[in-house]
Amino acid sequence: ETIASIEILTACFAINFLYGGATRLASVFFVESIYRFDVSRKQASFPYVLAYMMRNLCGPLQGYLQQIFGMKSLVIFGNILATISIAACFFAEDILAVILLWGVIFGYCFGLGTQYLPSMLNAHFSTNRSKANGFAYSGACFGGVMMPPIMEACIEHYGLNGSFLVLAGIMAHLIPFSFLLKSSEEKSKCGIRNRKNKEESIEMKEDKKAVLPLLMPALKNVGEKSQTNNTEEEATELDQKLVTNACSQTEAANQKATENVKKKPPSIFTLKNFKIFIDPSFLIMFIMTGGTTLVITTMWTIILDFVRDKGVGVNLEIYYVMIIPLADIFGRIGSGFVIDKKFLPTSVITLICCICTGLTLLGLLFTYNYLLLMFIEFLFPIFYGSILILQIALIHEFIQPEKRTMAMVCRAMLFAPLSLTISPMIGYFRGEHGSYDGVIYTLTGISFFCGLIIYFVPYLAKRRNKTTPDNMT
Repeated sequence: ETIASIEILTACFAINFLYGGATRLASVFFVESIYRFDVSRKQASFPYVLAYMMRNLCGPLQGYLQQIFGMKSLVIFGNILATISIAACFFAEDILAVILLWGVIFGYCFGLGTQYLPSMLNAHFSTNRSKANGFAYSGACFGGVMMPPIMEACIEHYGLNGSFLVLAGIMAHLIPFSFLLKSSEEKSKCGIRNRKNKEESIEMKEDKKAVLPLLMPALKNVGEKSQTNNTEEEATELDQKLVTNACSQTEAANQKATENVKKKPPSIFTLKNFKIFIDPSFLIMFIMTGGTTLVITTMWTIILDFVRDKGVGVNLEIYYVMIIPLADIFGRIGSGFVIDKKFLPTSVITLICCICTGLTLLGLLFTYNYLLLMFIEFLFPIFYGSILILQIALIHEFIQPEKRTMAMVCRAMLFAPLSLTISPMIGYFRGEHGSYDGVIYTLTGISFFCGLIIYFVPYLAKRRNKTTPDNMT
């Protein structure tokens, strides 16, 4: 791809790296908040859970604002405000301030800073979209691996409030990377500038064609006049007048055409893109995204306790925690190559990944050998990382171009209410029945269900295209 595309890819990777690292610090900040603000575990966890909910719930608002202000402006604004909100946590003296600054403001900016990135990448990559998205999203995994040790050292030396200030300094790097981004509108303007000379050349040729028919009768008269009077000065003077006349007529015609263009009503904001929520093909993607995100989030939450129940030694527990983000990197980057090669339809690849996710969950349930358990756990995030990139590919393939941005920012909205079921589910099965078996069976059923429904997306999209005038590009 072009150098501009590589710049955008680098910016997206860096932005995902910083946001991914910051949000993966939730477990570290959660524990420290209990002691710093002297609150219960429920209160201490609320701002960090709320940040994810705000990111996903504000999708429609982000789609609305994008049509008014443009993607790049919103990303820059969100990244600046995110940095300020984290820095303001330095002055927090109670958990309510952290809830407002981190949970509400940073959570919303988290959405502004990351939700538009797939649309920007897709606009600038014509043949390697899934590879680009896979590489860009792998930044969050790298950030999740690298940032927690840094913040743990900062907490040890500067305390929780000081660590917020250090994190704000790190997150300030979002701002220069934001200016490297280019929205699809800017790309269109660049294309127009590149074609300007060609268009001007064509216009000059057309003007010549328009002027010559007007000049021909006049020039003929000029010739006759010059022959009659046999005076070169008179012919030249008359020639100049007639050419001026012809040019004036052409200019008047061009001015009239320009006025007609100006009379066309300017494009204004419309709510028609919210019709995406009644599109059956999008609703299936909506359900699939919410369900698969619930599966991986629940596994992130229980994995440490789950392997303890399997009898894994304390000295090995950390490896089971670290392996998830590392394997996730392979899934996100590797899936891009598979999707772009088009070995199979995107919906079929998604079906396979969802089914394999369910099978790996069952494998975890019935495995007690610690090496085999680690191998199966390594496979699980590979399939999930692939599903994350497939979500983007499905929207680009089956949603109309003018609705893709709205679909992209709203695709994970369902996870917000579904996330409220995680704690009750864990409490019911592990707390009351003493085992995670029920949780695993539930997540397996969700994975199979998501895979089966996504298979019908191409047929629903084809049916929609037959009944609507919108064309897919």
